[in-house]
Amino acid sequence: MELNQIADLLKDIHNMIDNNYLIGNEEIIIDIKDPSIFKNNNFIKNLGPYKQIKKDDELLKNDIKCSICCQNFKEGEYKRNLPLCNHVFHKKCIDKWLKNKKECPICRCDYSCLE
Repeated sequence: MELNQIADLLKDIHNMIDNNYLIGNEEIIIDIKDPSIFKNNNFIKNLGPYKQIKKDDELLKNDIKCSICCQNFKEGEYKRNLPLCNHVFHKKCIDKWLKNKKECPICRCDYSCLE
């Protein structure tokens, strides 16, 4: 559950209270299945440097796509190679992915050790 989802849930609960949908001694229990959303996601900097894609990059020569967004890599975009499995993605795609799941989307290599 992401922070914006939690905020939406809290707004819904607030609206239910304001509209008297919750009356009496009912308890509101929010089950957060993934407490890692409250952790600092600065571990992404531990993945090492990212690189700009140059016109002679193998990704362009072989017409390779990012496995997250399914778009071709383009000159000038940024790529990130994951250090443990060496899979490559658009930097923005894999950084967003790793904020929610601490594993490679291709091989499921665990990256939680970098936190």
